[in-house]
Amino acid sequence: MWSIISAGDEMAPVIGLASTRCSGRGSVVGATITAALQFIAASLLQEPWPLHTEIANGSSFDFIIVGAGTAGCTLAARLAEIENISIPASHNLLIGSPYDWNFTTIDDGQSSQGLSGGSQRQPRGKMLGGSGSINSMIYARGFPADYDEWADIAGSDWSWENVLPYFKKTEQMTDQQIVNNEELMKYHGRDGEIEVAGLNNTSEEIERFLEAFREIGFNIVYDMTNPHKIGAGKFSHTIRDGRRDSSLTAFCWRTTEYELDFYGEKEVIVSAGTFNTPKLLMLSGIGPKKHLNDLGIGVVKDLPAVGGNLHDHPNTPDFAYYPTCTPQRFQFYEGCVSVIGLDSEICTQLDAENQNNALLTIAVVLLKPKSRGKIRLRSTNPLDEPLIYLGTFNNPDDFDAKTGYFKKSAHVVDIKIDICDGLKSKSLKRSNARLEPA
Repeated sequence: MWSIISAGDEMAPVIGLASTRCSGRGSVVGATITAALQFIAASLLQEPWPLHTEIANGSSFDFIIVGAGTAGCTLAARLAEIENISIPASHNLLIGSPYDWNFTTIDDGQSSQGLSGGSQRQPRGKMLGGSGSINSMIYARGFPADYDEWADIAGSDWSWENVLPYFKKTEQMTDQQIVNNEELMKYHGRDGEIEVAGLNNTSEEIERFLEAFREIGFNIVYDMTNPHKIGAGKFSHTIRDGRRDSSLTAFCWRTTEYELDFYGEKEVIVSAGTFNTPKLLMLSGIGPKKHLNDLGIGVVKDLPAVGGNLHDHPNTPDFAYYPTCTPQRFQFYEGCVSVIGLDSEICTQLDAENQNNALLTIAVVLLKPKSRGKIRLRSTNPLDEPLIYLGTFNNPDDFDAKTGYFKKSAHVVDIKIDICDGLKSKSLKRSNARLEPA
């Protein structure tokens, strides 16, 4: 019997000012509050948590999975599908504490300089299900070329052709725009654990956005994960019966309870997330030798790559996951500073524009950055959060990304920032890229 335990040349944002009417609920602050309330109603208040298992000291089991986030829960469930494998569902002591690790990045003088203090919030789920229990429930998958690139490095198992069946295996596709389309369903499954939902009907605001994109020549796509068509459309979401359907609810709660040991006889699988995985490894003496020596940690294995190669897709502005419309004279400044976290100099200019115009905000994302950051230990105290250096735009090639926007009965806010005065061409572009939230 096997046994497993799982434990817990311009990169400025497109901010168009249009003479249009938009309701308060579509504003940046209004949208944030509405989303928060919907999240509480659809997620935390109704999450069907697995039962807690009392695990006896001194028992033994085959696998230890450190981390019960999206990957950890899925891995535990898949291993349990093998005959005669049992999994104890472990409810750790973090439940009932704040739901977010509340990580923030280090002000490196390079990235996030348009945010207050040059530091960016990095939400991470501090609960079973990990960040999959606090995210926006948007269903997204990588582009085929990304997987094929990984396959060139790590082996053919990572190719798009080989990973697609696993995506399909986990999906229970019910999105009304996709499920009855035979061509789109070639890329989706019907019998998986996680429901991928969506409706044909939508709000007037969304239809107006889609019609605007249609007018300027964009394709309207019905499946935002379709690898062969790019355009504007509506996301599918991991929602079942009005509630979040995460890796926790789809996988971990189905496990059977057994009293097992904390000794891994086959493997210890570290799946604690982007920040906590390297932190745990380095605290255990696995990582860059010099960094470990500086902190007085005994080196078990000198692996310089641990904590390195950190990269994410810069999203600017970082609050605009969906297009937002802020009505004219909406008292934008307070929300800009306290909710969005932008620097007061930027918020003052946007608030001044908002006195005469509604603000339409659409995110710009650099999907394939070459810039790299790193994770380092703050101390040897395992309760201290790690040092997160994003390194956004530290590779000049990322400044070559082109950003276009449409301009019709609207204008783009040209934010003036003191430290950018006197800069021209590439220097100005670099300054703008640094000063906008990344």
